[in-house]
Amino acid sequence: MIKAIIFDLDGTLLDTMDDLAFSVNYILSKYNLPNKTKEEIMSYIGNGVKQLMAKCLPKGEEYPNFEEIYLDFEKFYLENCDKLTKPYEGIIELLKELKGKYKLGVISNKSNNPVQLLIEKYFPKLFDYVLGLKQPFNRKPHQDLLVYMMNELGLDNTEVVYIGDSEVDISFAFNAQVQIISVDYGFRNKEFLIEKGAKLIASKPSEILAIIKTLEDNYCSACGNKLILRSLKEEGLIPYCKACNKYRFPSFSTAVSMIVVNKDETKILLIQQYNSTRNILVAGYVNIGESLEHAVVREVKEEVGLNVIDISFNKSEYFAKSRTLMVNFIAKVDSEEIHIKENEVDRANWYDIGVVSREIAQYTLAERFINHYIEKK
Repeated sequence: MIKAIIFDLDGTLLDTMDDLAFSVNYILSKYNLPNKTKEEIMSYIGNGVKQLMAKCLPKGEEYPNFEEIYLDFEKFYLENCDKLTKPYEGIIELLKELKGKYKLGVISNKSNNPVQLLIEKYFPKLFDYVLGLKQPFNRKPHQDLLVYMMNELGLDNTEVVYIGDSEVDISFAFNAQVQIISVDYGFRNKEFLIEKGAKLIASKPSEILAIIKTLEDNYCSACGNKLILRSLKEEGLIPYCKACNKYRFPSFSTAVSMIVVNKDETKILLIQQYNSTRNILVAGYVNIGESLEHAVVREVKEEVGLNVIDISFNKSEYFAKSRTLMVNFIAKVDSEEIHIKENEVDRANWYDIGVVSREIAQYTLAERFINHYIEKK
């Protein structure tokens, strides 16, 4: 049973990038050193501010006066860490939703003083335990910060979910043997996180809640007993049934989503369903025993009466809210003559490819799929 949700700070709860970049370059300029771009500084974040400054200096910690420069940065950043920093959109709402249901904590490689300051300013009374880097603890990915917090809160590793945005956080959770949800809206993108071993990824704070609910709602498909989390070598924590003595890997549904294009790929078909005025893509669940390709052909024919003559893969994304893997294809059809299926599709229209990004429902999987397709063309 999940009892606590522990968060990383930078890139997970707060967008601290502008204040960090300003402070780094202020100190570099003070010591007549070349400034760093925001992208460079972002890539250095994750191992604490001492390592951040080391990566900004020639020869790192071997640079003359490194300790002086680092301590100067610490002092300056503490005085300026909250000028441009802001919570990610939806984070405060997420925390309020979680508060009371779970114990909430923060663990950061940032020095403890600015961590306490930032949490008090942006998230007053929302967290049960907040811990920045201080003696005698080792920085993440060493597990002792999390082990200490679990002991303080009276928790074991199967009762904790850790949420972070970096490869350091993935290793940190793995070392402490707790479940992790990675986020790709912070300082690392989804492709990078997957390469580093991330399996559960949220692209916005509301998806964190959906994934947590998925982790909570785990029962054995064979005997119905509640599953627990147990370590499985390099797979991390996997749901396990004590009664069956078997691991039960999470199950999910699979659906296909189609960017339906005309023969010369100058137009894209968008539909509206279920009395909604939002334009979306043709989509549907894959039946048992059915291939993805067959589902593409079937759904396009059923919903808009068009014959698919060519299929190519575009992009896939896991939709945590419905526990569905959405696999998106480009489906070229032989005609533009639409025959919509009554009671399922209300309207269907062709749009020139140059305007379709404005017509598709915003902030949706469909929008991301279409933008990815257009960027590749």
